[in-house]
Amino acid sequence: MAMSGAGGKALNTYRYNLAMVTVLQNEAPFLPEWLEYHMLYTVGVEHFYLYDDGSTDELAATLAPYVAADLVTLTNVSSLAPLPTTTEIPLEECNEARGENDMPRWLDAAGRCIKRLPFPQQVAVVYHATRTYGHLARWMAFFDVDEFVRLSPRYDSIHRVLEHIGATAAQGGGLGNGSLQLVGLLLDSSVMLPRSANDTKPPPGGALLTSHFVRQLNPSMSGAGGCKTCFKCVVQPAWVHPERYGAIHRIGLRRGGAYAMPAQSDLGLLHFRYRWMHTFEQRLRRKYVSNSSGAALKRVQLSRWLQVARDAEALSHGRGYVLQQLTLTLTLTLTLTLTLT
Repeated sequence: MAMSGAGGKALNTYRYNLAMVTVLQNEAPFLPEWLEYHMLYTVGVEHFYLYDDGSTDELAATLAPYVAADLVTLTNVSSLAPLPTTTEIPLEECNEARGENDMPRWLDAAGRCIKRLPFPQQVAVVYHATRTYGHLARWMAFFDVDEFVRLSPRYDSIHRVLEHIGATAAQGGGLGNGSLQLVGLLLDSSVMLPRSANDTKPPPGGALLTSHFVRQLNPSMSGAGGCKTCFKCVVQPAWVHPERYGAIHRIGLRRGGAYAMPAQSDLGLLHFRYRWMHTFEQRLRRKYVSNSSGAALKRVQLSRWLQVARDAEALSHGRGYVLQQLTLTLTLTLTLTLTLT
């Protein structure tokens, strides 16, 4: 007997068990590695819904083989206009202490807490993807192009983790509370550092992140412990809340839905947020840093990240980082060679 999701859809009628959703801008050079990596059996993404937020690079040409193979669906964010400007948030968050760059929030006439959105395109993408394509995918992952899934060798694919979550939900949620169902995963993110925080030369042609980066920021420096942006989520689309967006790091769920958080040793993300320092500096010139409602917030964040990288570099004897090596580098390199030549 097939299990059903929030909308009553039998799980064996979905076209994809796992799809990826992301919004991007000028990421063409990095896309082949990211796509090929996540299509490996050990990760198992079956389709990618990519949303272009005004790229000026060779995005269309880069994605053409993947679009032709029905692996990628490409949508322009501009086609989603008008973009939302606000979202409802839990009432208790209206009274939380906020920094000077946090977005405004207020009570509306109905007594709901409303927050101005820093990056409206993210909300538009989440709702468009879940409402337009949610019936095709049992699970949707909302990761960026600089984030790579890291899976424990004891799992042969991420699908095994999702199957476990689905089975637990079918048995009453596994939370000691039958009213809650596990319908999402929160993946903890580990930051990967460039080989040098002071080397701003362009990266070598064809260089792969998964083979050039082996240094992981020491968790004590990454903002762990209450960090609201150190996670990304995988959700069952039917459970996405229609009004309370939440955040791209933890998308709001309908009443009765809950997130599970696997042990980081089992399943997590490696976040190559710097890539090379040359490419990190280029981020400072992107339009979401200079021309968006959350521009001030993003500038503060990028400045803080730059200081973290320099602090980690300055600590002697490697105390600012630990060694981390992806075990899929050889397989990924072979896959890319076969696919792109």
